[in-house]
Amino acid sequence: MADLRMISSVRTVVKLEPGPAGTFEPVEIYRRAEGEAKKGTRLLRPVDRAVQRLAQAQEAAATAYLERHDRSNGRRRDGWLRDLGNNVYKASRKGQKKLKLNRLLFP
Repeated sequence: MADLRMISSVRTVVKLEPGPAGTFEPVEIYRRAEGEAKKGTRLLRPVDRAVQRLAQAQEAAATAYLERHDRSNGRRRDGWLRDLGNNVYKASRKGQKKLKLNRLLFP
């Protein structure tokens, strides 16, 4: 039972089994290790999540732009320059979708 995977908020899992006297006794199946406690100040956790989400959105936008840049460059001579505005716009939209600003403010 040591290979159970639980979400971080679960601390213990207890199962009730019948004992020798006919009563039910608790048997602990899973206990979160003490070293796995959340690190960081509680007040800064929302800021941490926001910064992580922002970094992921920037990564998604940069990846999308690079793919579009390469595709444009392969299609036409100096295609990356001709499609620059369109590629930047579409890549930034992809990043904005990843960011989801309303979830950033109210997770």
